Amino acid sequence: MANGKCIWCLCDTPDGHLEHIIPLAVGGFDEFALPGSVVCKACNNGLAHLDRAVADEYDTAAFMARVSGRKGKPPAVRSRGNFVATIEPTGPTMTFNMERFAVPAHDGSSAGPYRSGSRNINAKLEIDGSAARISFKQEFGSGPKFIRGITKIAFSFLAFLKDPMTAREPKYDAIRQFVRYGVGVRHAMLLGCDDREYRCGPASLHSSESEEQAVQFRIGHTDYLVDLTERESLMPMFEHTMHETYGANGWTVLPITSP
Repeated sequence: MANGKCIWCLCDTPDGHLEHIIPLAVGGFDEFALPGSVVCKACNNGLAHLDRAVADEYDTAAFMARVSGRKGKPPAVRSRGNFVATIEPTGPTMTFNMERFAVPAHDGSSAGPYRSGSRNINAKLEIDGSAARISFKQEFGSGPKFIRGITKIAFSFLAFLKDPMTAREPKYDAIRQFVRYGVGVRHAMLLGCDDREYRCGPASLHSSESEEQAVQFRIGHTDYLVDLTERESLMPMFEHTMHETYGANGWTVLPITSP
C-alpha cells in the first residue's frame, strides 16, 4: 500500500495498520475502517485508550445486545466494580452487588462493594409474588475521555466519507489537538433513536455553505452529531433545530454541565 500522511500526526505512514473507526468492542466492523496509509501505527496504538473510553460507556448495552469481542470472544462486563456480567451455559448472567462489602459473583470472581462512583451501577430489586424484576441506572458519557473518543470517531468518519486530504487540512488542527492531547473543550450532540435495535452506522456528513463539516453517526441505540469546525460554529444551529423540532426531550449535548 502506498505511503501517505497520518490524519492525526501528519507524519508519513509507512507502517500504518487498519483502524476500525467504531471500536469492535461496541459493534464496529471492517466496512467502517481506515487503511494504513491514513493512520500511522503510532497513532493507531497511541489513541486506543480513547476507543476503550467509548467501549467502557457501552459495555452493558453491548453485553445485552450480545456484541462479541475480538476473535469472537463472548461479551462480558468486568470493569464496573459492583457489577459483573458474563455469558454462562444457561445464558446471560449478571451479578449486582449493592452491599458495602465485596461478594462472590456468579462466575467465581469478586463483585466489589457499591460506591457512588461513575463506574458502579445502582440496581433496584422489586419482588411481586413469584416474579422479581431488577432495574438499574448508570451514568453515561461522563468519562473524561469519552468526548475525545467520540470526536475521534467523527473525524475518522470525515476522512472515510470525504477524503483523507480534507482531514489533513490545517483547519482541523484544533480537532487533532483535542483528540491527541485533550486541549480545549468540545461537545457532541446525542440524539435518541426511534427504534430499539442495537447497531452501528450509518454515518453521514453535514456540510454548510462555507464547506464547514459536521458528522452524524450511530452507536448502539444513540446517534451522535459532532461539529468539526474549529470553534463549533455549527452547534448553535443544531441546537436551535433540535429545540424547534423536538423541544427539550430526545436529545442533549455532552458533556452535560451542572446548572
